[in-house]
Parts: sequence; C-alpha cells; structure tokens
Amino acid sequence: SGGARREGAGRGQRHRSQSRPRRTPAMAAADEIKICEPGGRGMLFPLLEAEQTWPHGIRAALYIAALLFLFLGVNIVSDKFVAAIEVITSQKKRIRSKTTGRIVTVAVWNGTVANLTLMALGSSAPEILLSVVETVSNGFHSGDLGPSTIVGSAAFNLFMIIAVCIMAIPSPESRQIKEIGVFFVTAAFSIFAYFWLVVICTLISPDVVEIWEALVTLLLLPVFIFISYLADVGYFSGGRKPPTTQLQAALAVEDDPMTGPRGSMSGPTLDWGVLGTAAQSAGVLSFPSDTWNLAVGLDEREVSIPVLRRHGFEGEVSCKYRMEGRSAVPGYDFVASEGQIVFEENQDRAFVPVRVLPKRLGEHSDQFQIVLEEPEGGACFDPRTDGGENSCVLTVTIFNENDDLVRFSTAMRASRWVDGKVNVDSLRLGFTSWYEEIVNAVTQVSEDEDGPPSAMDWVMHIVGVPWKLPIAIVVPPANWFGGWPCFMMSLVIIGGLTTWVIDFAELFGCVANIEDSITAITLVALGTSMPDLFASKVSACQDDWADASIVNVTGSNSVNV
Repeated sequence: SGGARREGAGRGQRHRSQSRPRRTPAMAAADEIKICEPGGRGMLFPLLEAEQTWPHGIRAALYIAALLFLFLGVNIVSDKFVAAIEVITSQKKRIRSKTTGRIVTVAVWNGTVANLTLMALGSSAPEILLSVVETVSNGFHSGDLGPSTIVGSAAFNLFMIIAVCIMAIPSPESRQIKEIGVFFVTAAFSIFAYFWLVVICTLISPDVVEIWEALVTLLLLPVFIFISYLADVGYFSGGRKPPTTQLQAALAVEDDPMTGPRGSMSGPTLDWGVLGTAAQSAGVLSFPSDTWNLAVGLDEREVSIPVLRRHGFEGEVSCKYRMEGRSAVPGYDFVASEGQIVFEENQDRAFVPVRVLPKRLGEHSDQFQIVLEEPEGGACFDPRTDGGENSCVLTVTIFNENDDLVRFSTAMRASRWVDGKVNVDSLRLGFTSWYEEIVNAVTQVSEDEDGPPSAMDWVMHIVGVPWKLPIAIVVPPANWFGGWPCFMMSLVIIGGLTTWVIDFAELFGCVANIEDSITAITLVALGTSMPDLFASKVSACQDDWADASIVNVTGSNSVNV
C-alpha cells in the first residue's frame, strides 16, 4: 500500500503512468511538507498555526491524549451502533409454513448472515471508514494509516480478542463452536482475502488497484456471505433436514386440548426418539394453541393463560417464561414480565399471568408473544407448536373492543389511521427512552447497580460525559423505528470521528518521528478494534456457544478487505 505513494521504475512505473492521475504541483508540495511542520495541515487539524512551533514533547503528549479521547468517543458511539444492529437483527415475522400450512414465528435475519453483514460492519466500522476517508482525501492514492490499520486490526482480532474471550469465560465453563462448517468457511476466507490482496497488488497490477480488481474484491463479499449461509443450513455437510409432517403437524381445531381428555393431542403421534425417553414420564409442555385473543377497552384486564402438560405427569417439572412485544409495546399495551411456572407431580396445567393495559379510542389491535424456554425436570416442548423443540411461542392479539365507536367520528378514524402507520405507542416509548438516555449520560456513573461506583468509574464517567451527552442527544434510541435511525446516525458520527483520528495519528507520528504505518498497525488498530473486542467478549460470556465471538473475528477480517 505504501508503494502506491512512491516513484517506481520499470513495469510498475509504466503501469502507474497509465492508470493513475497526474500529480499536480500542489499535491507534490503537500507531500514535501509534513503535517507537524509550519504550513502542514491535515483534513482539519492542527487548528492553530502557532501550534506548529510548540515543543515536540508537549505536542506528542497532547496528541496521544487526544487520540485516546477520540477512541473513547468511537467506543461510546459504537455501543449505540451495535445496539441498533441487535435490534435490527432480532426482528421476527410470522409466516405460513409451506410444508405444514401453520403460521410460525421465524427470525427475519439468519444468524450467520447477520453476523457477517451488520454485526461485522458495526464492529469494524471505525477501521473501514478510516480507510475510506483517508483514500478519498488523498485523491484515491493509498495512505499509510488505512491499510496498516486494517492489517493491525486483523492481528489484534486473531491474537488479543481470542485471548480476552478465553479469559472472560468463568472457570470451569467452556465454549465450543457449534456450526463448525461456518467457522471453516470464515477462517478460509479470512486467509484468502489477504492472499488475494497480495496477488492483485504485487502480481497482476503492482502497486495499483484497478477498477475491475476492486469490483471483484467487493463482489467476493456476497459470495462469502452466501457460502457461509449454505454452511449454516447444512448444505455441504448433508445435515439439512426438511421439516417432517410427524414433527410439524398442525393442531386440529376441533380437538381443543382445553376441553379434550387429559393428555389428548390431535394429529400424528409424537416422535419419542426425537424428544427423548425422559419426556414420556415427565411430560410435554405446550400452550393450548399457537394463538390467543384478548379484547380490552378503556380499563385494563388481567388474565391467566394456561400451559398444558401432556403424555407424562411424573415428578416436578418447570420452565421459564418471558414476554416480548411485536406491534404491542411493553408499558403501553401490556406489562412485560418474566418468571417460572412449576408443575407439581400429577399436575396437568399451570398458568402464566398476563396484564393488558387499556386501549385508547381509535387505537389499532396489537400483538405480543409469550415464550416458554429452558424446561427442567425432564420435560420438553412439543415440536409441533410454534417455537419447535427449543421453545414454545404463543402469539397474543389484543383487540380494541371500542372499535365500533370509531366509525362515527372522523377524528377517531384519522387517529386510527395514524396509529396504523407509525404505531403511536412505539413513538411514545422512543421519546421516553431518548429522554432517559440523555439523563443517564450525565447521572449514571456506572452500569453496575449492585454497589456504589468505584473511583475508576467516576474517572471514566467524568472523562466520558463530553462524549456521552452529545451522542445521547444526537443519536436516537435503538428501539426507535426498528433501530435504523440509530444505525444511520451512529455511522455518520463514527465517520466524522475517524477523520479526526487520522489527523491526530499523523500528527503524533510526525512529532514522535514514528512512521504512520507503525502508528496505524499498533495504536490506531488497537483503538479501532475496541468495538470488535467488546462485541466478542459479550458474546463469549452470554452465549452458550463460541460461534458469535469467533465468527465475529474471522468474519470481520474478511469483511474489512
């Protein structure tokens, strides 16, 4: 990359004279004047001409402090960026299964595709934007910071992030890679990406990246994502299993388990080889149906939704439940709760308490879901219901029982139309969250609520307030409009901060007499890789498998190129 800024000879020189624009006298003069010398200037800094006459030792200390302060800002806004990506990729939809005809809940984003696109983009945005900004500002001539930062970030990802993830897992726990095929694909592409760079920059067109080479490199990204997706669904291993009628059969409407014989279940018999022999005695847990309808008016309503235990009643079993909104907004349409339901021996049903809040006149019907998970005591979930073997999902629809009153009022009809387009409750929650984030930016010293903040917490809070407060004001909350406004504003701010990082990194290297490439491969790479580090560390601690944290490393290295 650095060779693209040097004069060459022979074939490389002739090739550059044909492929690159002629350098103007102004560009040549700018190359001769260093950024830290009188007359030198970056994209924005230094701001004062007098700054060029200060002692180099003082300036080096100021520039390194400015870089660390900028890295703090990048990490704070990257947290918002990653939060927005998590909201975007966690979206679900209900579709009709082509094989069974049932309505099932599925994730909009495939997990592997989400990790290799939005998540990799989010955690790698600082180094990607740094390279883009530097290349554009140099008239599409390679700089020393961008490429070296990506190379340094790759090394940091492979060595430091993996080590931190291993140390972060509590002893004696361990994490294993579940989708080993996806890991092989991402690891192979992360090596191939740099081999491809060697080929195009040293063999095909030395020191020059031509347009067709850039397009091929870019098109390798969707190829990489598609092959990873095929590995994720088991295409290469032969493990892809189409849903069978035996496991995915729909519940018959005429045989309601609430009124039928104890333990009765319509449709084909369960496959006990899939469920396990323990379930034959402990039982199979499910809701009576995949959907439940509630009507509510101007007063709130409390109901108890049954959970059934079939086919076995020996011993005590339990499972956890939680509620998550779809179009219904927690705190405005229903009260979100979570807990555990317990079945005593020979008990065939238990209940989940649900509190539904009043509906305004003209408000649309909304939906939320109750999710059962983590069964204990040998029980399992009915794989024929929404959620499959790992969970059981009930979709609750809240109808507005005052809909008949709306048709007589033009204002109420208009209010209903607006609510159907933008979901007024979601807007209210967004503004409330925005206000809370602004307040917390100033008042919340530590995220740990178990004890008083430490001295280091106070130091980091005081230093971070100049970043946390303006970012909280400018960047909308992640739960607003599906996370996209937060995603876009965070991306813009990260792009702006990287222009400052470029200037201060060049200024520090200049006054400290360190080459920009060395500064980039060490200090700048360390700072811009912090989002990758945090994302992988959180995944290693919270997930049951190592896939997200490891694929984030190998995937980010590939996506960067």
